[in-house]
Amino acid sequence: MPKIESLKRDQESAQKEYSQLQEQISASQEELNTLKQEHEAQKREIESNPVVQSIEKLKASEAELLKRLEKIKEEEQQYTKEVALLSQKREEVRSALEAEKKEERTLHEKLDLIKKKILHLETPKK
Repeated sequence: MPKIESLKRDQESAQKEYSQLQEQISASQEELNTLKQEHEAQKREIESNPVVQSIEKLKASEAELLKRLEKIKEEEQQYTKEVALLSQKREEVRSALEAEKKEERTLHEKLDLIKKKILHLETPKK
């Protein structure tokens, strides 16, 4: 019997501890819910603040500007490549033109020599 009484007391004591813990858990959950509600209220208040809204707009504008800047940089790289290609082609054309001018001079010189020979042959010898 004393063992049963002892077990009953232990059970009652454990039940009391359990009930206290349950009460503490409930109180903590209520406190947590209250804190969550306060947090949400503060968050809404902060989000409705014009300064915060301006900051958010600035962040969005900054992101948009960064995208545009990246696009402009890509375009700049493309244009730089195109300019390099055009410069290369211009140099090739200039070189070809120089070669043609040189060939034309050579042909003119040969033509002049031929004209002199013809004139020399046509001129009566004395």
